[in-house]
Amino acid sequence: ETALQARPLLRLVADCLATTALERHAPSFLASVSERRLTHTLCDDHVQTLALGEDMVAHVHGASAFLQVDQMGQHWLRLEFLHFVSTRDGSVRLTVYGHLKRDRMYYAQALTLPLALVQKWRCSLPDLATEDARVASFFGYDAIAYCDLKLSPEIPGELQTSLRMGDAGASLRLCPAPQRRTWRIAACTQPLHSFAKMEELNPTLLKDFLDYHRLMGIDHFTIFDADGSLSGPLERYRAKTQIPMEFYYVDHWPKRFGAAHAPSGSEAWRPLLFEVEAENYCLWRYRGQADWVVVLHSPDEFLHVLGFSGPGALQQFLEPLEAQRSSISHVELRQILFGGDGHDANSLPGRFRYREEGSEAASAVGHTVIVNVENVAQAGVHPARPRPSLASEPPLKIVHADPMRDMRVNHYVNALGQQRCGAKLCKVLDESAVWAEEMLSFPRTARKKK
Repeated sequence: ETALQARPLLRLVADCLATTALERHAPSFLASVSERRLTHTLCDDHVQTLALGEDMVAHVHGASAFLQVDQMGQHWLRLEFLHFVSTRDGSVRLTVYGHLKRDRMYYAQALTLPLALVQKWRCSLPDLATEDARVASFFGYDAIAYCDLKLSPEIPGELQTSLRMGDAGASLRLCPAPQRRTWRIAACTQPLHSFAKMEELNPTLLKDFLDYHRLMGIDHFTIFDADGSLSGPLERYRAKTQIPMEFYYVDHWPKRFGAAHAPSGSEAWRPLLFEVEAENYCLWRYRGQADWVVVLHSPDEFLHVLGFSGPGALQQFLEPLEAQRSSISHVELRQILFGGDGHDANSLPGRFRYREEGSEAASAVGHTVIVNVENVAQAGVHPARPRPSLASEPPLKIVHADPMRDMRVNHYVNALGQQRCGAKLCKVLDESAVWAEEMLSFPRTARKKK
């Protein structure tokens, strides 16, 4: 456990993945790696479908190549393929959460087929090298195939790779990674849905969310929806906002996996079916493009840095970590619920100033993560897991931020009409985020006090 001098309250905790079966079976030639750098990422943004025989289909939603040089000067290329396997008819396995039927219908996520995890996978660079893959899934939602290929120092500009399970598979193109990152901090949402209803309950919700996080220091967003309902709101936001947040919009996310799920709005509809796959698609897509990426599930979740009030607070929080970024996997953030009696104000931070007491929040399960995308393997709704460490390097570190002293997610759970945190639970006045009230630039709208 190591303390940062600039922020002694942040604990850098060593991860244990170096002892996993994945790395115990790693090639011995990678025992001492003197260099590791990202060279290629998936050329296309769309999810690519690979037929795996008569019964299964792999949906590849991320791929990367890393150059690794051992101490003998030999060059190796580590190929990584992020994929989800379903049956040919689109059926998927589910995991559900909650005690009530409505919760179990809503909080339902797809799991990759376990049978695919124990099959023989191979990957290759045609006419150059072919090797067996090692497959791992840290949460069971999607999986990663890892291959290490011996090659000459000259790496082609574009890689035509092949991923196969048994006798079935297909080719995938990998393009050179950008030489310089475009953004310092980016963000991903979960697949949002039914946004017309959200706007009816809180007309400024989307603008609050995007403008606030632009002030905090986020440079770019990837915004998902499950039903196309964000198309109009995002266009209006872009047209009416003087300095809008830059974003990449991914509509109808579940359709990219060909799943036969119920129509939008029906009783059996599961909008979060591929939530984790969206998270990991987003994180892997930012490889080579962003230094840090934060997962913000919903527009009622606002990052909050304790002790830093004003624009750029997130950048100030991350600054002490920059010197160690190459050894850090991710930062774990906890949430604090905000609700209680509302104020007549422009923004969510101004309206909801009462929070839960929060004495046990520091020991609670993490709510979200800020990741170094080149060092994180997978996310799993709320937590994340580092990539397996090589035998020659120490385990990657996980930073635990104290929600009452360092940084947290202010979760405005009453923002969409339901009184999920009433005056009895959310009773502690906390105006540390009210600085944003005057800075969020939208016209004041009359709201009734609650």
